[in-house]
Amino acid sequence: MGAPGGQSRPVMKRRPPFPALLPLVLALIWPAAAGAQEESRYAKCLELAESASAFAFNEARLWREEAQDDWRADHCGGLALLLLDRPAEAAPWLAEARIGAGQAGEAPELRGALAALEGQAWSLAGEEEKALEAQDQAIFFDPTKSEYHVDRAFTRSAEEDYWGALDDLNRAHELAPGEAEILALRASLYRRLEVPELALENAEEALLLSPGLPEGLLERALAAGALGDLESAEADLQALLRTAPDSPAAAEARRFLKQLN
Repeated sequence: MGAPGGQSRPVMKRRPPFPALLPLVLALIWPAAAGAQEESRYAKCLELAESASAFAFNEARLWREEAQDDWRADHCGGLALLLLDRPAEAAPWLAEARIGAGQAGEAPELRGALAALEGQAWSLAGEEEKALEAQDQAIFFDPTKSEYHVDRAFTRSAEEDYWGALDDLNRAHELAPGEAEILALRASLYRRLEVPELALENAEEALLLSPGLPEGLLERALAAGALGDLESAEADLQALLRTAPDSPAAAEARRFLKQLN
């Protein structure tokens, strides 16, 4: 079979990282929580969303009925729906939360976190245009968050705007130069753009930062294969299967090994 690393593989498959936003939001509202009943209710609802999402959603619905203009109820309900794997339902709740937080004059960092969460929901629901609108808002409110640029890169890639996605990953790398995953993602994009030399360079940099990174091994293998170095490609694919056999990257590795053999 031909060398691995061609155009058949979808680029930048997204793993949903939205739970990572929860500590940020809690940190932003926690100082007020100690002295305000509604803020305390908000904090408890967000914490419940992680541990018992269905109960949190019911609490948010009740809260929404009591106070229809409270963006905090919308946020808790949207987060709970997202964690229940119901992104198409979650996204409108989170959109209302973002709008309501703006009307309430909340801090830009909080509004950015809400917009980022909304963008992830729209993206998971397959609504890429709406996802981009929300992600633009997240970056507007907090342009220093590398993960917001990574989120938009995934959405732009899904829209086949690979150069726009590359711009976002370049900015994310500037903001977080020690993040190996960003370099592995950039390797994937360079491969898609048929620049295997730069794909290989980025994959190798990722592995220097995080030896054994499954995505790094996969991308280095595919870049090497595209450059005709099938021996190195197979070695990296086999190493990936030994060290991370249950990872999403391993599933890709098995597929490309079949092409080699």
